[in-house]
Amino acid sequence: MHLDVHLPSPIDSLDWPFFGKQMRPENNVSILCKRDDLIHPLVSGNKWRKLSATLSRLQKANCRHIISFGGAYSNHLHALSYACMRINIQLTAIIRGNYERALTPTLHDMTSWGTKLQFVSKIEYKKRTEDAYCKNIIAQFNADYLIPEGGSSIDCLHGVAKVIEECHIQAPDITHIVLPVASGGTLAGLITSKHLPDVKLIGIGVLKGEGYLETLVENLIAHECSPKAKLKAWQILHNFHHGGYAKTSKELALFVAQFNQQFACSAQANKMVIEPVYSGKCFYALDQLLSANFFPENSKVLIIHTGGIQGARQAI
Repeated sequence: MHLDVHLPSPIDSLDWPFFGKQMRPENNVSILCKRDDLIHPLVSGNKWRKLSATLSRLQKANCRHIISFGGAYSNHLHALSYACMRINIQLTAIIRGNYERALTPTLHDMTSWGTKLQFVSKIEYKKRTEDAYCKNIIAQFNADYLIPEGGSSIDCLHGVAKVIEECHIQAPDITHIVLPVASGGTLAGLITSKHLPDVKLIGIGVLKGEGYLETLVENLIAHECSPKAKLKAWQILHNFHHGGYAKTSKELALFVAQFNQQFACSAQANKMVIEPVYSGKCFYALDQLLSANFFPENSKVLIIHTGGIQGARQAI
């Protein structure tokens, strides 16, 4: 499968005047950014890493039709739709809510790439993790395979783990990795990687999910790791969701606007943009953690930009 992806993704060293502005300079904390948003213009960030193994396997098995779930602005479905078009696999997307008369830019792109849209109520959508419902959906649409919401399946772990493999070469002295968490697959993949065993992983929950997100991650790593396997130290912080999934606040909106104004034309790194659903909350959280001197002295912190900028476009 060839989609002209650019790997390894670069790592930028960043210096933000308004980030961690109250951080004591003697702490000497340095910040790096893993630019997975630059992997591919349409299948960027953690979406490619989470989907690559599954799509490669399905293509080799001559799979013709798959199903997956997501919202009307879903980065996962957008990336999957484009990839399926390129490798000639039919995708049926089960969409939460009815947008048939007002397609979002995400859904508009997907239809142009040949994806079939199936709109369901929010009540029905809640069944997306139930085995009986999934089996019925597969039979109803005569599909060969179902990819979970967000692409967070066992297959995704190896693709995501390559982030750590790349960091092992690019920045072997990092002490912490910060990343957004929604469906758990990216964090789970980093936890199970054999490289950089002592790095600490800090997940930023982008939705109200204390306990729920931890369970998602634990269920994924349970399938991959033996009881004796050494797992990286990890935690999920739940104070930065700004009201819930796709919710925002005045503070977050201002932060994202300031960040984009500074980095869209930055000379210190590749041009970088964030959005308020995933990356914005993660970078905001990092700013707050720096101000609170969360990281020990001489820490080298890497934040992963997981892409997903397309989801911030306005409805058509």
